[in-house]
Amino acid sequence: MDAILWDGFKQISGKLEINELEIVFRMNDFSDTSLHLAIPFAEVAGIASCKLYGITSDCIEILSLGGKRNVFVVEDVEGLKNRLIKCLKREK
Repeated sequence: MDAILWDGFKQISGKLEINELEIVFRMNDFSDTSLHLAIPFAEVAGIASCKLYGITSDCIEILSLGGKRNVFVVEDVEGLKNRLIKCLKREK
């Protein structure tokens, strides 16, 4: 699915993919390379919907066990959140 990785200042457009082991974000600008962000399900500490600029709930926040926080802007936040929760339950 189309997604934007957001750090509060910068936006990186790309695709968010989910496989049986991890969540992968592939940046559009680097689609011909192996450069990507991979978050293994085993390292996910939490998933939450969040608001961009405190206004609209169109983001999902993935917290990692190491304290990392990745926020993705997507169209179907609840659909993605439910899919990730199912994957995490299956992982355990």
